[in-house]
Amino acid sequence: MLNKILIIDDSVDIQILLRTFLESNGYQIDCASDGAEALHLLNEATTLPDLILIDYQMPNMNGLEFLEQTVNNFRLKKIPTLLMSGEDITFDSKKMTNVINILKKPLSTSTLLEIILDILN
Repeated sequence: MLNKILIIDDSVDIQILLRTFLESNGYQIDCASDGAEALHLLNEATTLPDLILIDYQMPNMNGLEFLEQTVNNFRLKKIPTLLMSGEDITFDSKKMTNVINILKKPLSTSTLLEIILDILN
């Protein structure tokens, strides 16, 4: 069975780049353009992703707002999440227990793959 990853990023270019790279490495990928769209997908899904990659800055609902919505949801709070950002950010790790790591953009694909393999194995 393929591991399933949800990519949440408002940049279609980033979605395409990550989807292409991760699918070529054997992952099943779904994409959403912001946190609100992702919540809708997750709430409708019968099978949840094994990992979420989410951008920090997005219109409508950003990464932290999305995480605040998932942390109290029994179905979603245990999905490991990687937060991606082009800037240095801080957050309350006691509240955001599903955040495994913060990845600095631009992403190194080899580092990203290494982190994903470590989380999913």
